[in-house]
Amino acid sequence: MSRSRSLNVIGAFALNLGDAIERNMAALAQRPRSEVVALVAVRQCDSFTVGWLASTLALTHSAAVRVVDRLEADRLIRRTRSSDARRVALALTKTGESLADQLIACRADTISAAVGPLDDQQLAVLAGLIEASFFDASLTEERAYRVCRLCHLEACDPCPAKILSA
Repeated sequence: MSRSRSLNVIGAFALNLGDAIERNMAALAQRPRSEVVALVAVRQCDSFTVGWLASTLALTHSAAVRVVDRLEADRLIRRTRSSDARRVALALTKTGESLADQLIACRADTISAAVGPLDDQQLAVLAGLIEASFFDASLTEERAYRVCRLCHLEACDPCPAKILSA
């Protein structure tokens, strides 16, 4: 297989997988992408703020506030005090935690279906190759949160993105 064909195949797979993850998670939650990502990202971090959410979602601060407003109105998220009085921390309600956990499982199921034809050894090789090419020392903490915004962090301990950005 030529290099350009290999790159096309990898790109098509990545795009198709990303689309399937977004579509399945949005369908499960009956919410827009930004709210789905917010729920999962906040679920996986002990000290998430609106500022971090804006960065993670690649939104303006005011747009991130609107996302939080909608999730708070639906009793999925709540604003709490931060250790820094100038910032507002975010935490999920029990209902929000439950939905976020369902979304994380939905993502895992979608990925599992996409790589279904691979056996465990092939899957480990693929994951190792991706990890070697994807995570590098130039990864900042902010970008690490963006990269891993939908990950099930407990399944990937230690997280290669977070290690490199530390």
